[in-house]
Amino acid sequence: MSEKIMDINAVSLYLTTILQADKVKVQEVDRVITIIPIDETITEKKYICPFLGIAADSSLTTDKFLEWKREEREAEYEKDVHS
Repeated sequence: MSEKIMDINAVSLYLTTILQADKVKVQEVDRVITIIPIDETITEKKYICPFLGIAADSSLTTDKFLEWKREEREAEYEKDVHS
């Protein structure tokens, strides 16, 4: 355990440097503050798009893609019928 006395404005930079985490859990009991770094790789699973090309690494879902394709087919059908 280390103990430091510092200016309040320096606390955020110090914590950012020492914790190296994007999110933290903060607990306060009787003016004692406990800060625990949260590892998001374990707690949060990111959505992975199954598509390649321009849709790779996007939030596009298979259901949304199929809906777009259905709308395209309907629009082309209407265009052909009215031509």
